Amino acid sequence: MLYAAATLFFWNHSFNSAIAQSTFTILNDGFNGSVTQSVVSGGNFMSGNSAGADRPQSTAFAFSGSGSFGVSNNTETVETEFSTAGMCSPQMTFKLASWSIGSSTNGADNGDFVLVEISPDGGNTFYPTLEVNGNSNAYWGYGATGVASTAYDGDNNQVNFQPGGGGLRTTDGMSTITVTNLPISRRVMVRITLDNSSNSELWTMDDWVVTGTTVPTLTTTGGYTCGTGSVALSANTNLCGVTPIISWFATSTGGATIQSSSVTSSTYTTPSISTTTTYYAQENVMVGMDVTTANSNSTATNRGLTFDVYSTFTLNSVDIRFRKSSNTVGVITGVIQNSSGTTLHTFTANAAGNNGTIAIVTANVNYTLAPGTNYRIVLSARTNVDRLYTTNGIAAASHFGYGAITGMPMKIIITSTTGM
Repeated sequence: MLYAAATLFFWNHSFNSAIAQSTFTILNDGFNGSVTQSVVSGGNFMSGNSAGADRPQSTAFAFSGSGSFGVSNNTETVETEFSTAGMCSPQMTFKLASWSIGSSTNGADNGDFVLVEISPDGGNTFYPTLEVNGNSNAYWGYGATGVASTAYDGDNNQVNFQPGGGGLRTTDGMSTITVTNLPISRRVMVRITLDNSSNSELWTMDDWVVTGTTVPTLTTTGGYTCGTGSVALSANTNLCGVTPIISWFATSTGGATIQSSSVTSSTYTTPSISTTTTYYAQENVMVGMDVTTANSNSTATNRGLTFDVYSTFTLNSVDIRFRKSSNTVGVITGVIQNSSGTTLHTFTANAAGNNGTIAIVTANVNYTLAPGTNYRIVLSARTNVDRLYTTNGIAAASHFGYGAITGMPMKIIITSTTGM
């Protein structure tokens, strides 16, 4: 008897994805004399050690590195924006210390606080998520073992943490601040507000880190038919909150799409087959920072994105927000570089519009990258374009700068076979 069957083979072509899930860092700001991946409203960068009269005394203001960010007798904010699209289980953490300056009788009072707010839409709406409060001049260093941790839940009721009393705190000094379950969005913004009311009180924060895990790979399930007939093939994925477009092809590269839909589970029924036939499923998702809005710009070239590649993938395109300086169609030139700055690929995009127009163009890249770290997409030249736009505080090592990565293809080879 003759059977037609579907057997499965696959390779992975994904951005920020690997066959085995692993944790990677999106943001890491150490506040060593400046901010590198965030924006501060004021405050001070602290270095060295506290004085003998301070509490904790003769202790480093930094948890690691050479410095930390500090606020005394003021209300200041630290903000950053990043994308969590294309990752699972994103979370953030930072180290916190409370100091008594100049004596042993000061510290954080009941009205002093550190508030963490999360926005899933680039700052349009902030949700208070976690707050650490002082208590009767409480102070502690980074060696205190208290942990303030909660999951983001998108409501207006933050979870509050407070030491049980004043003075030196050890087990309930909240030195580790963590928010899990960050929203999956191309424009997550985090705002941390540090507030106290005396020059003798000091908050310091250090080692602000945002991490996530790589998304699972696309999986497939085959089928068979007795004799000549159609075979139902399926492709399934779980991108942790992101819905991809799953497309089906009859060729391994190029060719027309024979079926495409925005789903996490796709079934394709082949035409009637009686001999070995190969079909291909491809998964595309949008990752990287969204550039539909912007509040910062630069007239410089040599700006762009940096990113890591966890397994071989083809970068389809990059979105660029720009402003025209002429009524004549402009040209934006970009290059892909490796971590040493060597150019691997060059691409161009036409920038249409009249003088002064602010618009977005999708630049087709279509370049395949092997696994590696600190790749760069740099906008190296432009004509009739005078500005490139971004959002203040863009943070991630995988998506900082001007643009948004818009392609994440993942191909699965699905082979139909015949046999007795």
